[in-house]
Amino acid sequence: MNVNLTNQKLNETRFVLLLISMLCLSTGLFSKTFCYFTLIQDPKTWTEAQSYCKNLGSKFVFNNAKLTWRDAQLHCRKNHVDLASISDGFENSALVQLLTHNYSQYEAWIGLSKNLWLWSDQSKVSWLSVKWAEGEPDNTDGNEKCGLVRETGLIGDEDCLHHLPFFCGEFYFCFNF
Repeated sequence: MNVNLTNQKLNETRFVLLLISMLCLSTGLFSKTFCYFTLIQDPKTWTEAQSYCKNLGSKFVFNNAKLTWRDAQLHCRKNHVDLASISDGFENSALVQLLTHNYSQYEAWIGLSKNLWLWSDQSKVSWLSVKWAEGEPDNTDGNEKCGLVRETGLIGDEDCLHHLPFFCGEFYFCFNF
């Protein structure tokens, strides 16, 4: 690779990181978030880069304080991004590992709520990423409108006024140039 092309890629990388930093730190939407950036300098295929980024660390933060779903959501929005949302089996496994191995808890709030079952940030749920426990959601007594993850990795519904520990989500950016 010639020097001019290498310098051009480096400048493009710096520009992209600058734009994302500005978005992450200066807009109202992201002003209270924590953003993590990693630049992969070794050449990798797309699949290798994805695997590398996922292994860097969790995008979830566990909080052992037992709060209602709404109070947990407010805490996450103030100190992180929002309550955690799950987009794939890898993220589900990461939540379960944090829940059981590090904190010996059996249930924790996630960002799932019954407003047509949306994530806390109002994004749609990928039903392939959410695996309900048997018989769930059961909406016992008509009051179970908030989602939790169990130590089994399965999702359940619970009364939103119940006090549980919770997972907040973070933004994590990883680049392969």
